[in-house]
Amino acid sequence: MIEIRVGQTKKSYWMVLSLPQAMNENMPFSCLTAAECLILSKNRPASQHYDEQVWQALISVWDAANQICSKRLVPFLPQLVTAIERHGHPRAPVGVRARLLSISPATVDRSLAGARARKSQAEH
Repeated sequence: MIEIRVGQTKKSYWMVLSLPQAMNENMPFSCLTAAECLILSKNRPASQHYDEQVWQALISVWDAANQICSKRLVPFLPQLVTAIERHGHPRAPVGVRARLLSISPATVDRSLAGARARKSQAEH
């Protein structure tokens, strides 16, 4: 039976109900707070860390693509990297290339924020 407490939301109960059955058997619902539900239901993978080589490769591809937004840049990264290498730029190591091609648009936005700011300051 689920006890309703002041300060808990319906969302916290849905998170408890979506926990794996093994957790539910060992722990009565009434002993969980909303914060405990959030901690138990986090199933995020470990964050990926990109090194300086990946950021430099990303910036050079972004510059070659005329500084387009990340949602448009990421789908074309394989073709852009191949085209850049074909036109005489140094070939990226296999590990750097693999990490560059697996990067998400949100990560590209966060990493290019500083480069965008520097470009806009240089133009003004």
